[in-house]
Order: sequence, then C-alpha cells, then structure tokens
Amino acid sequence: MKNFIKSVLARAIGTLLGWIAFVVIVGIVINLMSRNIQGVNDPISSNSILHLKMKGVMHDRMQSADIESILSSRDRGMGLYEMIQSIAVAKADSRIKGIYLDIGGFQAGWADLQSLHRALDDFAKSKKFIYAYADSYSQKSYFLATAADKIFVEPNGDVEMNGLEMNEMFLKGLLDKLEVQPKIFRVGRFKAAIEPLILDKMSSENRAQNQMLLNDVWAEARKQISAVTQKSPETIDKAVNALQISSAKSAKELGLVHQLAFEDEVLDIMKAKTVGKDHDLNIVSPSHLIKDQADKGPSLKKAKNKIAIIFAEGEISSGEGGRDSIGSESIVADLEDAQADKDVKAIVLRINSPGGDALAADVIWREILRVDKKIPIVVSMGDVAASGGYYMAAASRYIFAEPTTITGSIGVFGIMANTEKFFKNKLGVSFDGVVTHEHSDIGNSNRPMTDVESKFIQSSV
Repeated sequence: MKNFIKSVLARAIGTLLGWIAFVVIVGIVINLMSRNIQGVNDPISSNSILHLKMKGVMHDRMQSADIESILSSRDRGMGLYEMIQSIAVAKADSRIKGIYLDIGGFQAGWADLQSLHRALDDFAKSKKFIYAYADSYSQKSYFLATAADKIFVEPNGDVEMNGLEMNEMFLKGLLDKLEVQPKIFRVGRFKAAIEPLILDKMSSENRAQNQMLLNDVWAEARKQISAVTQKSPETIDKAVNALQISSAKSAKELGLVHQLAFEDEVLDIMKAKTVGKDHDLNIVSPSHLIKDQADKGPSLKKAKNKIAIIFAEGEISSGEGGRDSIGSESIVADLEDAQADKDVKAIVLRINSPGGDALAADVIWREILRVDKKIPIVVSMGDVAASGGYYMAAASRYIFAEPTTITGSIGVFGIMANTEKFFKNKLGVSFDGVVTHEHSDIGNSNRPMTDVESKFIQSSV
C-alpha cells in the first residue's frame, strides 16, 4: 500500500513539474514574441519619422516571425515589399515628416536597390525630407543613399568607390591533379557556370557577357552619383580610376556626401526638424506604419477586386518550397488558390531566382499558362530571373524587370564525372559489379562513359 501511494505521488509530482515547465516555456515564448512586435500597436504621433534600417539580408518579402526564428533569434532580414509599401504610406500620411535611411551592413542586389531607390524618389515628391547616415558606405549602400536629400557619414568613416569587379575560381588544374575527369553536357556557348571545371580562365563568351553586365550596372550607379555630385560621368570615372574617393573627407571634398557628422548629431538635426531638440524622436518602423494603415482601412477579407501577390524566391526544385527556395508544388498551390478566389482579378508573380530544376520550372510554367487564360498574370523580376526563372516568366502575360535585373535563358547543362583514376591511383580503391543490361549502370562515376551513353545524355540536355 505504501509503495502504491509513493508511486501515485511520484506520478502526480512529475505531472505537476511537467505542467510547470510547459507554462514557463510558453511564458518565455510569449515574452519573446511580445518583444518581437513591441511598439507595433502603439499609436503613431505627429511629427514622426519612418526609420528604414538597412541591416541584414534583403528578401523580396519579410520572413514571418515563426517560433523557430523567435527562439533562435534568427535575423529575418529586410523585406523589400514591406519597405516599399511603408514608403508609399509615409508619403501620404501627414504624421510622417521624413525618412531616416539608417545604413548599416546589409546584403542586397542591385535590382532590389533600384526598386527601393525609385520608391524613395517618389516619396521625395511630397517635399518631406530623406536623410541617409552610415559609419561607412560601400558602393551599393552609397547608391541607395543617393536617393536622400542629405547624405551624412561618420567623420572618420570610409566611402568605397573603386568600381565593380567579378572574379571566378577555376578548378581544372585541381581536378587534373586529382585525376577527376568531369563530363559536361552543355547547350549554349554562353552557359558558363560549368567553365571553372573545364577551363583555367574565362572563355571569350563568358568574358564578354560579364563585362557587359558590369558595365551596365556601373552605368546605372554612376548616373545616380553624377546627379548627387553634379559632376559628369567622365569626371566620376576619372576619380574612381585614380582612387581619389576613399575616406569620408575625400568624399566630402568631391561632393559625394553633404556633411561629416556623428549619428547623434544627425538625430539632433532631425529632432530640430520635427519634435524639437529637447524631445525624443518619434521613430516608426515599416511594419508599424503598415499595420496602422491596415487597422484603419477596410478588411482585406471583405475587399473586392483584389490583386494577389505570389513570391517565388530562391532556387527551383520539385515538391514543397522552403524559406529560400521555390517548390513547384507550393507555387502551383498558390496559383490555384488565387484563381479560386472570385475577388482576385489579377496575379503578380514576383520572381527572384537563378533557376534550378528544369522539370519543376516546366510544371510551374504550365500552371502559369493555364491560370493566365482565366485571370491575367504579370511577372515582376527581382535581382535575378534567369534560366528556369525566366522560363517560368515566359508563360505570363507581361514581364517587368529592373535595368540591373539579371535575366534571360542562355542554355542548359548537366554534369557528371569519371572518378575511376582518382580512387584507384590516389586512394587505392577499385569498384566492380554486375548488370542485367549493357547500360544499366549509366551514370556510374567509377568507369568511363561510352560514346553511346554520352550521345544519349546529350540528347536529353
């Protein structure tokens, strides 16, 4: 009897401790979530400033705040869509007096920066101010800063301005030493992704296309630099070639920045323009401003004549997509859901992808073609919409791209390798086996490929 009572008590205590632990964990998660959205529900005061904090990786859309990201403190990066949306709201909102472009270390493509720059240019029509500040400017961050009325930099900071470069590592010599023989199946002279495996330098085709790409991107960047400095493109190029732009001081002398200042001094300048020097700045984040507008506007669920926006970002593969990948099943399901909603009158498909699995791209292409017969699908291209990314876009009704979007389809390729000599001569390993038919083991990397097999695979590619 005593043992029974002890057993019951032990189970009861164990259950109680389990529930206590559960409540504590839930409390921690709720606390972290409340911190994550802290301030979003606060009212927006007059004389506020939209704070665009450029830090982390820029995605087409802000990643959702799931439990995993909260518990791991994973940086969700920036959302281009949310930033542009908040800028449009700020332009029309009388409570917002300006934008603070707070530039830190961030990663973004040129095309995304052009989109953001254009949104800031449109905001400037409201005659509200845009101030940009950074400790140091990279060439990309400075390009974005050229959208500002005033560009500030820390007095001892740096301004990088030495032009653009593209550099590739070639592995042919290494593979030769290892006695690994790559077998390349390629269609298209400009499809150069496999060249590092078979060459020791760029082919003439690859060199030409890379040079053209860099020249186009630099021309777009130089156009904005020229507008800020009011110097000719030739003068800008001359200064860049001579490495005349490096420090904050040299950038100020050449007119690239308007003022050398510490961040607290920039904040004081914004205080004087809004709340007064003795008050705290009213800072508003993009998510706060968007939520404030949504709370005041009509319910999205009840709205008529909607436009659905579907984001396709990352490499293309079959199945379900992930945080940084495009899954054919996921995109097809999104397209079907949008089509099934009678209030959706059009779809904007945002593509930011270097390509990937050809079959998965074909599945998405077919679905776009099918849905577009019922409601129009328009493609908006981001930094990259190449290969399979362009293939998908080709089924839409209209395609829009930024001047610096990398797009097009220049061929396809497949890669195999013969590692027989590597294993035998370098590691002393050999392979042997049996087959039922002459080519049952086609693709076996531990033997040379026959001419018949090579032609068979090449025909598929």
